[in-house]
This record gives sequence, structure tokens and C-alpha cells, in this order.
Amino acid sequence: MKEIKILTWENIPCWYELSFKKTKPTIVLRAHKDFIKNSKKISTDLPLIKNYKERFGFKKNVGDFDGDFGFDSAFKKGRETKDFVEFNAPIPLVKKHDGICDCCNGTGESDIFENGCIHCNGEGISYSLDMMAAYRASASFTMFFFLAGCFEGETSSSLLQLMTVETVTINDLSGCSLGGMFSIPLCGWLESLDEDKKYLVCDEITEAMRAAVTAMMGKSTSYYEGSTRTHISYGDAFAADCPGDACGIQPKHGYDDREEGRGYEFGSHNVDTPMQQLVLLVALAVLHDKAREGMK
Repeated sequence: MKEIKILTWENIPCWYELSFKKTKPTIVLRAHKDFIKNSKKISTDLPLIKNYKERFGFKKNVGDFDGDFGFDSAFKKGRETKDFVEFNAPIPLVKKHDGICDCCNGTGESDIFENGCIHCNGEGISYSLDMMAAYRASASFTMFFFLAGCFEGETSSSLLQLMTVETVTINDLSGCSLGGMFSIPLCGWLESLDEDKKYLVCDEITEAMRAAVTAMMGKSTSYYEGSTRTHISYGDAFAADCPGDACGIQPKHGYDDREEGRGYEFGSHNVDTPMQQLVLLVALAVLHDKAREGMK
């Protein structure tokens, strides 16, 4: 029987990683070619595939790694290196211009409220939410992480796997939860940071999260600014919050339940929408970038 390795207890060669592009905010999935070669193929008859297509109205199946990946080609195949293939998942525009506001006839003004029309926040513009764009990206991530979680081989990469991620995509309360594992080297890197460096890393991650919110929902507001933040604290554990009711990711078993020299599991709380999930995936992608950079 093949020995099962657990990321929080052992160092494992990298089979995929996350990254983030600031210009036109994009999450990058970088898959090792050994993983692509030896991973299980996703059957179009898989019940989860059929369920997603029926539930959300996706037209095209996930596909394989020879071209674009994801429902309706949500991830665009990008550049290849000697060892990895990149797939780009642009943060989708969700809040779309839908005409002038019916309540104020496009003036943005109100006879009752001093700050203008409460229906359009004084903009005079009506918007609609294209939730399917966000669900398409979320469901595609869920399928990729499902496939990556089934990988039983080992790659030839000289890089170590820094984190694994699992997501779900259901249009219900906590229906876009996510979790995963942080590796031993990632946790070691977090522990090595002094307070100033922690602040700079968190500031960069938070900035990227806010850029993702703005890409989906338009101009950022003070609400987004105040509720989007990251922390490296409580025993050098990582946590991130995004707009919502106590919505974010944190250590799964508490900040104090961590064994020295090991990695740990993380989980989420109150991640109800695909937009929240994507913002938190951005946080993980930038954390991965900063860790990989800091380990060189």
C-alpha cells in the first residue's frame, strides 16, 4: 500500500501553487507537468459536474489541461515553463451597470436623505449582480482543488508544496466555504518574520484583497476598507477577513493548538458567497507569493 503523506507533517514536492497578478486582478493556478500527466481525468458523467451544470447553467464542461480549464473556460491557459503550466483566472466583474436609477431618475438626489438616494448611493446609476460569473470561477476552483486533492503521485519539483486548498460551491449559507493545510516550510517562514515584516506582508495581502473586491463590485467603500484585513499573530498564525458577517479564514483548531515544527490546518467562517471566497483565495495566493519569494 502506498504511504500517504500529510502536508502538515512532511515536506512534499510541489504539484500546484497559487499566485496573484495585480494588473487586472487575476489568480494564477500553476500546475506541475508531472501532476498534469498523472492526474485523474474528470469524466463528464461525474455527478458533481452534472449538478453544477444543472444548478448554475454552465454550458461547457471543465475540460482537461491541454487548453483552457474550468466551466465555460473560466481559467485561460497561460505560459509554460520547464516544469509548470499556468492557468489564469481573472477576477470577474459582478456588479454591472444596468441603466439609470428608477428611484431618483438618475439624479442621485433625494428629498428625504441628506446624502442622496439610498438606492444608488447618490450615483444615479442602477446595477445588477452577475452572480453566475462569480459562481463559474468558484465552481472551477472547486473542481481543480478536487482533482489536486486526488493526486496520489509525487512530482520531480525541487520546490516544496506550501499549501493545499479545498473549496465548495453551493448557493446556500456557508456555501462557498474553504479550507486547507499550511506546510511546515510556510509556517517556518511565518515564524521567521519580525514585526515590521509581518506588517508589510499583511499590508500587501490586504491591498490585493481590496483590489479584488473593487474588480468585482466597483469602487471600494469605507465598509470594504474596514472589513478587509489580514493578521499574522497569535503564535504566527495567518488569518484574513473580508466583507461579510465575521467572514474569513483562520486556524481550524484555534490559534493555540499548533505543534512546534509542524504545519496546520485552516478553515473558514461564514463564507456565503463566491465573491467572498474569491477574495480569500486572493489572500492565499498573495501569501503564497510572499512566502515563495521570502524563501529564496
